[in-house]
Amino acid sequence: MKNLNKKTALITGAGSGIGEQIALALAAKGCHVVVTDINIDNAERVAVDLRSRGTEAIALALDVADYDAFESVAEQAIAWKGCVDILVNNAGFMIGGSVSEIDMPMWHKITDVNVFGVVNGVKAFEQHMKRRGEGHIVNVASLFGLLHLPYVSTYAMTKAAVVGLTNALHGEMAAYGVGVTLVCPGSVSTKLVDNGSWADSKGGNFIPEMFAKYHTSDAVDIAAQIVKGIEKNKAQVMAGNDAKLISRLVRWVPGLFRWSSQKLGRELADQ
Repeated sequence: MKNLNKKTALITGAGSGIGEQIALALAAKGCHVVVTDINIDNAERVAVDLRSRGTEAIALALDVADYDAFESVAEQAIAWKGCVDILVNNAGFMIGGSVSEIDMPMWHKITDVNVFGVVNGVKAFEQHMKRRGEGHIVNVASLFGLLHLPYVSTYAMTKAAVVGLTNALHGEMAAYGVGVTLVCPGSVSTKLVDNGSWADSKGGNFIPEMFAKYHTSDAVDIAAQIVKGIEKNKAQVMAGNDAKLISRLVRWVPGLFRWSSQKLGRELADQ
């Protein structure tokens, strides 16, 4: 989708972090923007900011885990401008801790948001885009969807599911003229980790410390790379220098990362 001017984009989880920056970056390209977030106050704040910059924008409350709610938002967004050209499934959250300490409600909660939140978005818009013979779907996964470390099993599982879904969807939607992009951000300084839930102190200490120590990109950089990926119809965007490097190493020397993961697991178990 080379020309984004006057296109309509809907972003989930756009009330803060990467989602907010994606909204701003798409607006800078001339898009009309539907800002959705589970927190309507955050969505309204971003929409007001966009309108102050001359962008046509609306804010809608959305719990991505609720398919009926996603369908309703899709209908409202399509009615607003007649179509939705770009869907960015960005909403998600993190749960960390050992498998034994994470209870079943937490497993279901993160799966409902991080996996079915993406599925719900795809299902709410794919027929609309197929009928029009154009459009673009962006699914934001994570480097953790490729790199699987101890004490992030829940998050890694959900993001690996998004990787698999998106790669398969890319081939399926191409026949209808709809682009699909998988985004795997590396370590980014956002509220994702700060707002995460930690089942035990090991995950709660290790994961925030790792993000604080190693993040190499900010949300503005990641958003710019995502928009470029839409314009160039890229199948995958490894967003951030760490994501680019580690994604290659995971493919080339997988044994190194299995060894590193085991070593880290033993060190954390001894704490």
